[in-house]
Amino acid sequence: MFERKIHPIVVCVLYLLSYTLYLSSTTLAQNEASDEKIIERYKQMLERKPKEGSTFDRLYHFYLEGDGLEQMVADYQAEAAAKPNATNIQLILGHIHKRLGADAEMIAFYQKAVELAPGDYYPPFALGAAYGMLRRHEDAIAALTQAAELATKSQTA
Repeated sequence: MFERKIHPIVVCVLYLLSYTLYLSSTTLAQNEASDEKIIERYKQMLERKPKEGSTFDRLYHFYLEGDGLEQMVADYQAEAAAKPNATNIQLILGHIHKRLGADAEMIAFYQKAVELAPGDYYPPFALGAAYGMLRRHEDAIAALTQAAELATKSQTA
């Protein structure tokens, strides 16, 4: 008796909505895969040169906006467990804990890095800077003096 026809505009709108939802889900999946590749690349760069700076900052922000800083700590702790003698991983963990305000852990990771690389100037430099930040001036002077001597000796700074 009553027949209703679906208006062509309604059909078109429904089609566009479904297509948009499909594209947005595909785009999100591609963005997540792209973010994972970017994070992995920053990790590689940071592991080669573990100094605080733009590479560390960008990686930190990727974790902050994504999986969270707890995941960043877990990822690097897993790497430290897999590579217990990797100085650079210890330095990165020190940088992370510095940002988190975990002073005792920060100092412990920097000290471990100093022990693992006795001839490298950067671990005692990072440790000295951390001590300075904590107003442990005597410890800061000792660590920074060691860093300066190692840098002069190796002529790397």
